Amino acid sequence: MENDFLSIIYSSFFSTFIFIILYNTNVIVEYCKYLPFFKEKLKIKDYLDYQNLTGDTTLLYIQYLASTYNNFFIKLISCPLCFGFWVNLISLLYLSNIKGVFISYTISVILYTIFKKNYDTI
Repeated sequence: MENDFLSIIYSSFFSTFIFIILYNTNVIVEYCKYLPFFKEKLKIKDYLDYQNLTGDTTLLYIQYLASTYNNFFIKLISCPLCFGFWVNLISLLYLSNIKGVFISYTISVILYTIFKKNYDTI
């Protein structure tokens, strides 16, 4: 029972961490722009060219992908609720506690919403 509870907590915090990194920072761009393989495959070069051309530094990488590329995978990762469900499902499959996915998902969405509300006021 305690192991189930801990796996739900771990999954919730892991998912919230992924939310914060993906939807509030450009950390993917900052780390992958120096690696030629990732720079090309993840369209980071296109994103950086777009930023240089327009001068728009407020557009996050994930927002750029959502507005430029129209396919299922981009739609999936650009939607925090959709992507969050799959992150929780995979992390709980890894932790062998599939029955906690809905609790973990709900906790991670609540935690991210609290973070986002406080982050936007800074």
